[in-house]
Amino acid sequence: MPQCTAVLLNWKRPQNMGRIIDSLRGQSERPELWVVNNAPGSAAFAVDRTAHIPWNAGVSIRVLMAVYVETPWVLFVDDDLMPGDANWLADALKIAEQHRNVITGCWGRLLDLTPPHYREDATGFVDIIKGRVMLFRRELLADVRLPAAPPELDVRFCEDIHLSLEVGLCNPVHWADQGLQNRMVELEDNDALCMRPGHGFERERFCEWYLEWRT
Repeated sequence: MPQCTAVLLNWKRPQNMGRIIDSLRGQSERPELWVVNNAPGSAAFAVDRTAHIPWNAGVSIRVLMAVYVETPWVLFVDDDLMPGDANWLADALKIAEQHRNVITGCWGRLLDLTPPHYREDATGFVDIIKGRVMLFRRELLADVRLPAAPPELDVRFCEDIHLSLEVGLCNPVHWADQGLQNRMVELEDNDALCMRPGHGFERERFCEWYLEWRT
C-alpha cells in the first residue's frame, strides 16, 4: 500500500498536470494520485481519484480533500513544478519523518507578530510552508480548525498560511528543505497565483486577521 497520497490541483494547466502525474508515477516511492479539477471539461487524468469542482474553489479545497486520504502521508504539489528525479519523494518522506508533527516543504516564510506579518522567504525552520510543496502526516489535520473568515477576505488562496499556523501554533517549527527545493523542476507558470493583483496584500491581511482571531 502506498505511504503517501499526492493531492494535485488542476487550474488551466492540463499539460503541466500530465507531466507532474508522470513524474509522480515514476517515483521509487510511488504515491496514490488524486486530482482536484478546478477547471472541469479541460482534461481527464488517469489517476486514482478525481474531484470535479464547477467553479474556482482556489487552493484551499486541497485541505478538504486531504481529510479523506487513507495513507499516512499527504503531499501537495502545485501545477507549475514537479520532482526532478525518481527518488525525490522517497527522500522527502525520510526528511519528513524527522519532523513528524509539522509540515515539510521546499519554500518557507517567516512570520512576525507585529506588522508587516508576512516576512521574507526562508529555508530551514520557518513559520509558514508555502503551498507549492507541502508534505505532512494526514492525522495532523484532525486538530485543524476552519475559521469563519470575514467575507472581505478571500481565504481560498491562503490555505498554506492557515494550515501552517494551525499546525505550527505560530512558531517557526516547520521545515523548508533547500535540498528538496533544488531537485524540483519549474514548469510553465502562466497565470501564476503570485501574479494575481493584490495577492501579497491578501496574504498579509489574512495573517493579521488570523493572529487576531487566534488570540
